[in-house]
Amino acid sequence: MVTYTPAQQDAISELSRPLQLIACAGSGKTQVISQRISRILAEPGVAPGNVVAFTFTEKAAAELAERIHTIVGAEHGEVLGMAEMYIGTMHGFCLDLLQTFVPAAFKFGVLTDITQRLLIDRNSKESGLTSCPLLAGGTLSRWKDSRLYARALSILQEDAVDQEAVPDGVNDSLDSYLQMIAKRNYFDYTTMVATAVAYLESDEDDPDRPTQAVLRHVRDHVKYVVVDEYQDVNPLQERLVAALVRFGANLCVVGDDDQTIYQWRGSEVRNILAFAGNHSDVRQIELSENFRSSKGVVALGRSIAELIPDAERLEKGMEYASHQQWQRGDLLALSFDDPQGEAAWIADRILELRGVPFADDPGSAPRGLSWSDCAVLFRTVKDADALVTSSRGGAFPTSSRAWRGCSTPTRSWPWSRSSST
Repeated sequence: MVTYTPAQQDAISELSRPLQLIACAGSGKTQVISQRISRILAEPGVAPGNVVAFTFTEKAAAELAERIHTIVGAEHGEVLGMAEMYIGTMHGFCLDLLQTFVPAAFKFGVLTDITQRLLIDRNSKESGLTSCPLLAGGTLSRWKDSRLYARALSILQEDAVDQEAVPDGVNDSLDSYLQMIAKRNYFDYTTMVATAVAYLESDEDDPDRPTQAVLRHVRDHVKYVVVDEYQDVNPLQERLVAALVRFGANLCVVGDDDQTIYQWRGSEVRNILAFAGNHSDVRQIELSENFRSSKGVVALGRSIAELIPDAERLEKGMEYASHQQWQRGDLLALSFDDPQGEAAWIADRILELRGVPFADDPGSAPRGLSWSDCAVLFRTVKDADALVTSSRGGAFPTSSRAWRGCSTPTRSWPWSRSSST
């Protein structure tokens, strides 16, 4: 039986007003979101298909889905239609929406970052790559500049771009690219969202059949929308969220502006800062207790976050509420003369930590730390080379793993406003 704090219980119970959960690190937000969705399903006339829950990664979606199913099963038993509840990324939702209600989208495949670049390079003229101008003069080059070009295409569609600052010819290249992938029946990650938003923002009186099918689905079936990691949504994704609640669906956003990590991908932290002002009758609830980290980690994190000017940050606290113990020396800031010296120190530290008593939960018997309890974070995988090669003759297993995260008016695709089948 999970015991909730008063703030967590308020968050679970608030179902009638727009809700902004300011969830500090380690505050149990996944459990709260899951319990809140279980509470939603107890409401009269609510079916699982009425709930849309957005996460930023498939891994987070799998964790949230598992937690929801566990709680719902314990509280409600078998609930019909649980598979119809959407729990996943915004990209996945938009693809499902288009391929369900827009017949022309049935045959479209999805470009990954790699296949997108290959397509651009192999069709450098048709994609607009070699006609796209540079600020310093000249144009982009095949193979060398395709990564930069792909990023620019995403920014032009996802961000709130000042069109007067865009060089002449850049938007022409974007249009060429959109025409090319539409002709070949492809979506990329940005265009699947942009195309869905174009439908969702359409006029209800639009006679286009797919448009009416999309709008009717949202109006009649989407009743509750939950957005996790709201501080990391970009302007295009914010428009998606707004369009999904345009017919009165209840909106709950969860996030912490201090934890934004995707600004290099166009996320706009002002979305969470201005949420209460952009929606009426918003209830803000702060989940400030950190149940995960030691007192030293919480104090350090809070001291750094409080350096941000008040005008650029939501007022909040972060309080230690964990069973984890802390003493001076647990947190170190060190510098080394070279990567090899740093790697040697890290390897020795991990060896020292192995077997140190550690309690997973309050009151649980301590166990010894294992290799899998240790993690080393690097800016890039290449930066880890020195540590990987300093495994001390097999003293401990090593591996490297790369994690990547899977505005202007939205441009309509060539078929997006004309299909009527």
